Amino acid sequence: MTHMMIGLTLITWGIAGIFDKKAVQSSSAKSVFVVFHAFGILVTLLLLAALPFIYADWRLSPGVFFWEGLNAAAAMVAILTYFYAMSKAQASWVLGITAGYPIVGQLLSTPLTGEPFSLSAIAAASLVSLGVALIGSSATQEQKGLSRKDKLLLVGAVILSTVLWGLLGIFEKRSLEFARPFEAYFVLSLWKSLFLAVVYCLFRRQGQSLILNRAATWKFGWLSAFCVAAGNIGFILALTTSPAGYLIVMTAAYPLVMYVFALLFLKEKLNLARAAGIVLIVFGAVVAEVARGL
Repeated sequence: MTHMMIGLTLITWGIAGIFDKKAVQSSSAKSVFVVFHAFGILVTLLLLAALPFIYADWRLSPGVFFWEGLNAAAAMVAILTYFYAMSKAQASWVLGITAGYPIVGQLLSTPLTGEPFSLSAIAAASLVSLGVALIGSSATQEQKGLSRKDKLLLVGAVILSTVLWGLLGIFEKRSLEFARPFEAYFVLSLWKSLFLAVVYCLFRRQGQSLILNRAATWKFGWLSAFCVAAGNIGFILALTTSPAGYLIVMTAAYPLVMYVFALLFLKEKLNLARAAGIVLIVFGAVVAEVARGL
């Protein structure tokens, strides 16, 4: 059962990036952002209906609302900047760099949660840094043709996404002190649905040109959202039978799965420097988690 859930998580998280790229090719990053999170409303309703059957005594405390609120806010900013980066660069370039988010989370956990400082985390971060450098050097002609401003915005978007995704694990860990996995996931989905309504109104008030009538945007945006949700549920189910550290190590390889899909379905060319960079980033995440568990 555990291995099936790990396999589900790897495949769904890996292929979600392919649908993300297809979605931003059909519309603007902000439009895809709205469509992607619209799927979350359905998830929220389904979880609300399912919770009494999952936990007969389900309950929600203020603590889980606080930490999942921070989690939702950080996740939504991260996904918006991620969609922007996807609209400007190849999927494997963006996903390869942002795959280093577990290391960011581990490095930030020392000042934010008081976890002891670990030299293994520095060694792992060095591997990730080398991997990021290799991926960064593999920029395509399309990226090289961007203006200086667009290049800076692209780099800033990737960095912000990576840092915020690194924080999500810390917020999730704190929220699980107040709730069980599916209770926390419901509150996270609820916050995202509420934030979506606010962000949508702000976009419209600011005169943002949202293109929400294209079938391709909805098809690929919802396919991506479905894959992410399926992977999250697979991870949560696996958590019921295995330690979190083991699962993080096992699912850290999803960028490699994504790269294979990018070669097969997006027809991106094999780039040895980028492939090596992704391997180093994944290896760095594994080293950090293994050392953390010793």
